[in-house]
Amino acid sequence: MGTGDLQIQVPNGASTTLIILRDTLHASNIGLTVVSISRIAKAGHIVSFEGNSCKIMNSKGKTIGNIPIGANGLYKAEQVYAAAAMPEVINIITLHGRLSHISLDTIQSIIRNNVVTGIQLIDNKPSFFCKSCEHAKATRKPINKERQSDMAEAFGDKIHSNLWGPSWTTTIGGQKYYVTFTDDYSHYTRLELLKTKDKTLDAYKMFAAWVQTQHDVKIK
Repeated sequence: MGTGDLQIQVPNGASTTLIILRDTLHASNIGLTVVSISRIAKAGHIVSFEGNSCKIMNSKGKTIGNIPIGANGLYKAEQVYAAAAMPEVINIITLHGRLSHISLDTIQSIIRNNVVTGIQLIDNKPSFFCKSCEHAKATRKPINKERQSDMAEAFGDKIHSNLWGPSWTTTIGGQKYYVTFTDDYSHYTRLELLKTKDKTLDAYKMFAAWVQTQHDVKIK
């Protein structure tokens, strides 16, 4: 939304040090502060990574920040403004979708044990209906564990393709369909996202060109 200067409190052992970052980007929808090394360096500081910590030193070589590495491999620097720490108010069905459709018991457990922070549930339903979960659990015809036909003898001899869609939820890029191409010999699979079904032929032509370029064969 804009740029400006930002004050952050950088962990330094048992204390913290105030650092001002210049020309930072303001994105109001991001619930945390992501600090790039270039911004710290632009502020006149020196950054070094030693062992399991990130050390920040001023121009005189004095350590003003010592940030331990987190469990996810990132170095966490807290923002001092209280507004950034305000929890997001969210209902449980939305959180269920964001967390890849995990069970209600798991959601309650991670909230109770503070595995996920920065959110506040506005409801705690004992049960709810999820269309995606019901669809995934729907009865389907059994799939044979052993193939009944002979396997292809080389890459590109036989390609299996499947077109799926439309999805009731579009991607960020506006795609509603996908098409897959699976090589019978190697089981290598390529998936392409499509906005409309009429793009399927173009996706196949791209896949066929890739097969010829990378494997020097034509699809039979």
